[in-house]
Amino acid sequence: MALGDNAMPYYPKDPKIFLKEENPGIRLTSLLGNTNSYLIVCSEMKEVIASYCQDVEVEYLPFALYDHRKRLYSRDYFIINPIGSHDCLNEKASGVEYGPEGGVVRIAQLVLDAAKLNNLPPFFRIDKQRTTYVVSEPLAQSLKDRGFTNIQLEPLAISASA
Repeated sequence: MALGDNAMPYYPKDPKIFLKEENPGIRLTSLLGNTNSYLIVCSEMKEVIASYCQDVEVEYLPFALYDHRKRLYSRDYFIINPIGSHDCLNEKASGVEYGPEGGVVRIAQLVLDAAKLNNLPPFFRIDKQRTTYVVSEPLAQSLKDRGFTNIQLEPLAISASA
């Protein structure tokens, strides 16, 4: 799921996520940080993303959030899983390095290729770094305008084709 594979066939009927004792979630934020690179957001943020992604294949997976004492904390969160990924990087400008087996081992800096941007959806994953989510400027602005918490949005450089 962290890489954009379809999770629905394997998703449990009564999914639960438990907070750890060292991270008890004293104050819930709009986006919940985690070590799995899942995009976990409150229902209001999910609705904003969904409004921009009506023609995009995205899974919105609800779950029950429990505190570190195993008590129900919230049912207001979703894991958002954009399916697949898109070839959008200027590999030379990004400094993409491949290992001996052909897989990407390093990307120095994410630089989008202007020639590859025409038909990209407003929310997607980068094929060479699938744990990174990219949002369009209008969607990013909408997220900022709504004042969601714990979100870090950074503009990406755009370069001419190599």
